Amino acid sequence: DPKTGNILRKLHFNYYNKTLDRISEYDVQTRNLIKESDFYDDGITLSHVNEYDLKTENLIKEYSFNHAGELDFIKEYDIKTGNLVRKLLFDYDGKTIAYISKYDPETGDLVN
Repeated sequence: DPKTGNILRKLHFNYYNKTLDRISEYDVQTRNLIKESDFYDDGITLSHVNEYDLKTENLIKEYSFNHAGELDFIKEYDIKTGNLVRKLLFDYDGKTIAYISKYDPETGDLVN
């Protein structure tokens, strides 16, 4: 950031094929990690996106994509406990929800 001098984004490249491997994004005020995007070896197609709580940097949401770039699943985590609270699985089209699993935020146990 030009005003604060804080790093807002880091680009990480694959050592062997020099393609984009990961983008790490940081909050301008706290400098905490808020988002990471991982890429397949082609350096273009997203494989995972992780979102973090602004204050605690705890993982709050995770997106996973297949090699075609279609959404595979989304996991949501409790902001306080860090436990998995919901998982959405998608069909191959990356749009249709195939199944939703819910978990107890306190124990992390499967509810349904």
